[in-house]
Amino acid sequence: MKIIYMHHAERDRSSNAEWGTIERTFDDITEMGQKQAELLALRLKDLKIRAIISSPYLRCMHTAEIINKYHDLQIKEDSRFNEIQKNEEWTSFLKRNMEAIDDIVNVHSEDDTILCVTSGVNISAFICYTYNLEPSNDLPWSQAGDISPVIFDIKKKSR
Repeated sequence: MKIIYMHHAERDRSSNAEWGTIERTFDDITEMGQKQAELLALRLKDLKIRAIISSPYLRCMHTAEIINKYHDLQIKEDSRFNEIQKNEEWTSFLKRNMEAIDDIVNVHSEDDTILCVTSGVNISAFICYTYNLEPSNDLPWSQAGDISPVIFDIKKKSR
């Protein structure tokens, strides 16, 4: 299975909302972000994407909607793909993301391609999942750039 991790398009930071506040969940993407998403949508249009899963944050959903215009899928929201929360431990953040990835792997078949639109820091959980790294507060904090797709080739784990 291929899971395409993707950081949302360029975010509109004009709200100046404090980190960890509810207002940040409503930050949209900029006009440049819309162009970024449209260009990536063209690039991904011929892929046989079976599902699009997004953080419910407006910037993630808007990015997913633009890409979805070539796929016509129902976008599934999953709050486990929200960015790290104020006072949330790194290990807990990684675990909740990895549980969401595990659910995707268990629901879809080996030959499916799934698109996940999240925030930049979430790439850390995709790396941990792919390389079977145990979540730990000692693992580095990675950050992806705007609208940067990374394809992870994930095998179903034997139970």
